Amino acid sequence: LTNRAEKESFQAASQGRNHIGSVEISMLSKFPYIQISVPIVNDRDRIMGVLAVDVSVSQMWAYISKYSIGPNRYAYIVDASGRLIAYQDLSSVLQKRDLGTIQGVKHLLEGRTGAFEYQGLTGQMVIGANTIVPLTGWGIVVETPSADAYRNLNELTIFTIDGQATLD
Repeated sequence: LTNRAEKESFQAASQGRNHIGSVEISMLSKFPYIQISVPIVNDRDRIMGVLAVDVSVSQMWAYISKYSIGPNRYAYIVDASGRLIAYQDLSSVLQKRDLGTIQGVKHLLEGRTGAFEYQGLTGQMVIGANTIVPLTGWGIVVETPSADAYRNLNELTIFTIDGQATLD
């Protein structure tokens, strides 16, 4: 039990705004959690209190870090400001790494979802797909290196060209 009155999440809710905090590590459980706070209002819309909960994200974190979406593909989750909140590399998450300069995350922050080609999280050219998690403002990004994504197409092109040359 701690005094939460000075925490950003509590302050935001006491001013009438819902707030989803960044990922932190619980001193007790050592698991990652996110604090969510919402104002409690009466029938006249007067703020009467704050509901603050710590939501464990260990299941989401485990899912993202272990989820296999294919060879050389990876996924990560960013919060509404573009900070990394779930990824296979724990140290990047704990540093609250800002990914706002990655084109796929920039698109999310602009409200654009879909598939794009850009320089990804690992620094190589990728095909990245993104989507927004409803009600949270968080974004999920899945990236695969462009070379891997185009490999089958390149093989088909070579096969087709070789096939044409043999038929002539």
